Amino acid sequence: MPRPPGDRRGWRGTSFVAALLLTLAPALVLPGAAAADPIGDLRVVTADTTGCGTLPITASGSGTGTRVTITGFPYPFTLGAIPTRWWVTPPVNSVVFSLYYGGLMWVPPVATAAAARGDTATVSALVSAVATLLAANPDPGRAVHGWDEGTNLRRQQALNCLWRVSGGDTRLLPAIEATSAANLDPNRYYGPPKRAVHNHGLMANLALLDAGSLHHNAHWTGTALARTVRDSAGAWTRSGIAYEQSGTYGIFNLKLWGMAADTIGAYPDTDAAVARIRADLTRARASYAHLTTPAGVVVPYGCLLYTSPSPRDGLLSRMPSSA
Repeated sequence: MPRPPGDRRGWRGTSFVAALLLTLAPALVLPGAAAADPIGDLRVVTADTTGCGTLPITASGSGTGTRVTITGFPYPFTLGAIPTRWWVTPPVNSVVFSLYYGGLMWVPPVATAAAARGDTATVSALVSAVATLLAANPDPGRAVHGWDEGTNLRRQQALNCLWRVSGGDTRLLPAIEATSAANLDPNRYYGPPKRAVHNHGLMANLALLDAGSLHHNAHWTGTALARTVRDSAGAWTRSGIAYEQSGTYGIFNLKLWGMAADTIGAYPDTDAAVARIRADLTRARASYAHLTTPAGVVVPYGCLLYTSPSPRDGLLSRMPSSA
């Protein structure tokens, strides 16, 4: 299958957002409303064609001595001595920390910052740390210990980013192959035929599509396209309401499916699917316009997009409540 236009760009390029929202927006506003759109404005929504999303972290030092702390979790680690045991037994009883850590969501901000300052030693140390972490925690073939679909799709995004930033360091290939294999697993895929259409499935497909393009893997690309086209027929009711049954996730899906239409439209034989997606989104925008206050803020109902800070560990650990 031909490579889509623009997929040879470096890590600074953008085309689609395999979106993940990590910080609390003051309000959710319908796309096109006069008020500012907080989802579109959030800088963390940058897991694009490059896979390089931004998770709030702090990092100091260089090379193997680089010390990383995920914001809100006072458990620093060093690239040269990556704590492989945290994959299964994290230092805090928090599903959010496990998602951030095992999903490698801390990797892109470290990688892009190092690349921006020309710090090749840190990029190399990061590649080594990731390879070590994945080698010590192989896929058990089921959704446990960081190999669930939600963690895995974020890991695929991060690996796409690091592959670009590192210039294609082959030490990453075993991790990329394992993560792609988990993405392909029909028992873990969050979408049809075993599950309803869901934003996780779409994010997984966009990440797999990017990986297939990067590595010239027609199977990855073809599967991601086929799943996206199939799932696109079941994301919305006839009246334009997302089946995920949430006001906030409805707006999220509006954006995500719009980005998906732009992405798959670069590939052949997708015109009919793209046209259907865009027609669905037109109806959805009209429907969600009736679910807002006069200021354009979406009235919350159903599953909210965010939870409050966890009282269990007392840490700032806001996550989408159905993530």
